[in-house]
Amino acid sequence: MPYQFDYPYVFLFLFALLAFSKFFALKEKMLIIPHLDLLHHSYSKWTSDFFLKWVFFISLLLAISSPYKSDEIITKDNKGYNIGLILDSSNSMKERGFNRSNIMDNKFDVVKNIVAKFIKQRKNDNLSIVVFGNFSFVALPLTFDKGMTISVLNTLRIGMAGTNTAINDGLAQSIKTLSSTKAKKNIAILLTDGRNTAGEIPLEVAVKLAKKHNVKIYTIGMGRRGEYDRAYLEYIASETGGMFFNSSNEKALGDIYKEIDKLEKQKIKSNIYERKTYYFYYPLSISIIALFLYILIQSRKQI
Repeated sequence: MPYQFDYPYVFLFLFALLAFSKFFALKEKMLIIPHLDLLHHSYSKWTSDFFLKWVFFISLLLAISSPYKSDEIITKDNKGYNIGLILDSSNSMKERGFNRSNIMDNKFDVVKNIVAKFIKQRKNDNLSIVVFGNFSFVALPLTFDKGMTISVLNTLRIGMAGTNTAINDGLAQSIKTLSSTKAKKNIAILLTDGRNTAGEIPLEVAVKLAKKHNVKIYTIGMGRRGEYDRAYLEYIASETGGMFFNSSNEKALGDIYKEIDKLEKQKIKSNIYERKTYYFYYPLSISIIALFLYILIQSRKQI
């Protein structure tokens, strides 16, 4: 960006100086000398003191006008949502063939790949990970660090929380984590391929807890019909204001996480600031040097 000035009207004084020098020049007593016009050509108006005087005035006016360059700085409000990722790591997630392009991938490998892509899209949100099997545990508390979130996701393994499916415990654990901090919105995404076969917390208690802390829950049933309790997941979603999704293959699961990402996108407020870099000290230094030299020349003339 080109130079700008805080006080550009200061340059009007330059025209005033020019007018004064033209019409109100200092008149001194003169001696009448014959053939003075012959000396006129040998005398130049642009003497060193004359030049320094104008350098001083112009540089001083330039310094007073406060020249600067500005840069536009855009910052975003990073106060996003709290999102809890609730993942089933029971033994049923060992099943292969869910990913048609690579039938050797088990369900849990597919889930981790898709969830990692989802995490990268949630740039302004805090995320947590809760894993459940026989019991549930917090694999990662709420964090804004997406790199750490993906790193922890990659360390998760089937059976690390037991072989069964404690859906309610995983749900309650995630809600507790989400309610620990304030956010514009609390969202949980519950994924399972089975039925609630373990745990200590009743479904009604988990749902009541979600309502109390205003947590919207999206539920995803992974697999074919009959492999998971569809009515169970639909009830959780409807009671908390979320949605239920059915995923029968890798592509469908990827589309579900993309759909949730779209549904829960927020407009991030941008704050625009102007950073100014001032350069007044350069012309000010020139004016001081010019003044010093002008005084020095005038003092020598007096000797």
